[in-house]
Amino acid sequence: MIKKIFSVIVYPILLITVEWFMILLFSIIFNNNTSFVIGSNEYVIELSKFLANNKLIISLLSFIILIPILLKRIDKPKNIIINMPLLIIIGILFSLIFNLLLYSLNIIFSFTNIFDLSDNNLIVSIISIGIIGPILEELVFRGITYNRLKLITSKWKAIMITSLLFGIFHGNIVQFIYTFIFSIILTYIYDYEKNIFAPIIMHVSANISTILLMLFIRSLNIYYSLSLFLIFMIFLLIIMYKNKNIVNSNNVNEN
Repeated sequence: MIKKIFSVIVYPILLITVEWFMILLFSIIFNNNTSFVIGSNEYVIELSKFLANNKLIISLLSFIILIPILLKRIDKPKNIIINMPLLIIIGILFSLIFNLLLYSLNIIFSFTNIFDLSDNNLIVSIISIGIIGPILEELVFRGITYNRLKLITSKWKAIMITSLLFGIFHGNIVQFIYTFIFSIILTYIYDYEKNIFAPIIMHVSANISTILLMLFIRSLNIYYSLSLFLIFMIFLLIIMYKNKNIVNSNNVNEN
């Protein structure tokens, strides 16, 4: 049993380890080229800037290290994706719905600084957060973790455990709630399509839309944000209702 559990968690741990190793490596490079006292406010600020300026390189190096390892351990797609436009739309809508709701709640009682963060380089964010991140995360959590969990438990439990691990991976309670729910959807889609590119497409669509629309969301007052939240929620429910074949996949309901 210990061997089976290890086989499930080893690749999420590997993903975290590689990402933290790259941050550590670039922190060491920064330390060797700075006169700031380690631990001082100035040091922390400048180190954060240095890591942000090298974010694309860090992401690309992590991708280069991990991608050959992960690709060897995932199943080849069994089907051609037939719902690509729908996957993109659902990904964008889910991202908008969550961010609009979160922003509205944050206006009422502030509990997160996610909407106060300074803007990063758009191209860097799109490549690192919008593309590289989703690809690696889907290969790890859907392509490997979920498939291995299915071998030792029911599909429903595998979906929930995968989503729990996916939420914990993102490191804070706000992200946990969003990624846990989103992971359930991504895993359903993966199980239905039998193609790892399906959740990758949806995940990329959600992340890129968040990056591109964050400034717009931050410009809204609570009335507009709640109104748009309700509109997009209704729109998503209509889409899901008209595509029951995806939501009610017989493959997912099997034990």
